[in-house]
Amino acid sequence: MTTAILTRRFFRLLIICLIGLLLLNLTSAFCHARTLKIGIYQNKPLVFYQDSTQVSGLAIDVLRHVAKREGWTLEFVPGSWTECLQRLEQGQIDLQVAIAVSDQRKKLYSYPNQTLITNWGRLYSHPQARIESLLDLNGTSVAMLEQDIHARVFKSLTDKFNLKFHPIFVQSYDEVLEAVQKNKASVGLVNRMYAMQNAQRYKVKTTPMIFNPIEVRYAAPKNSDGAVLEALDRHISALRENKNSIYYQSLESWFGKEETTTLPTWFMTALILSFAAAAVILAITLFLKNRSHSKRLKLVASIHNLKIKSANSNRHKWPLKNRKKNTERSWTINRMPCCCTNILLMITLIFLTLMIPL
Repeated sequence: MTTAILTRRFFRLLIICLIGLLLLNLTSAFCHARTLKIGIYQNKPLVFYQDSTQVSGLAIDVLRHVAKREGWTLEFVPGSWTECLQRLEQGQIDLQVAIAVSDQRKKLYSYPNQTLITNWGRLYSHPQARIESLLDLNGTSVAMLEQDIHARVFKSLTDKFNLKFHPIFVQSYDEVLEAVQKNKASVGLVNRMYAMQNAQRYKVKTTPMIFNPIEVRYAAPKNSDGAVLEALDRHISALRENKNSIYYQSLESWFGKEETTTLPTWFMTALILSFAAAAVILAITLFLKNRSHSKRLKLVASIHNLKIKSANSNRHKWPLKNRKKNTERSWTINRMPCCCTNILLMITLIFLTLMIPL
């Protein structure tokens, strides 16, 4: 009797343990397959979208890779950059993609340790504007993205030089370059990755001014669950170590092409002058060649006549010294076109070299 009771208790305990394990697995799976709200904005090629379902970019490719392995479901929340930062600070989204790191932002948001990519600010001007240095910006209007980290650093930089400018704040980098193209602003401030893919679509001119190198990462609301950031750190670290990973494939896909640049006006001028110089050289070469050939024929005829006279008279022979002299003269005449051609080519190359701006 005692054995039967113990057996029943054993099986009862075994069933309870199995039920507990099943519940634990179900709870773990439920927690694992979580839905994350992701803040997105227009910043191609890091992140851009047509609607909430057609989202692309380097930050999105990497995030989708991590989400697939972690069992996350991604829900994209589009908005302007200002709206994204507000939602992140208020905890309305779980993760913000493509956000720069700064000491001020670290007080507001939580970042993973791994950096996605580095970036910096770059200035573009209207084609008719003569802006080559920071001092040229004094008294101009500058289009910039509202709450952009580059705009904040740019303002601090101009303050140090006591430069005054009129800021024009817009909601996207597209609007920044549109303002410059329409001459509503003398200069536009964008990040260099956006410029690599988009600047050629606008009639704007690159300036030599770049500044503010930064690290671009993901960010979560302050004091949020650290499991998401830990997973990002783990996966991004592994992706960066593997040269065949989705990280490097995405980099090549979005950044493989160099920034398109238009040919400068001096290039076409130099090209036309080169063709003109080549035509002149060719004409001179042909002229000298024909002249040399004509003289050579006359010289041969003269030698032939002298030989005939010498043979008829038998008084004297053709002097070897004069023959040598005429031969050297003929060689000099034949060589003249090559010498002139080389000299003219050298002058043309020197001219083109001086035309190319440093």
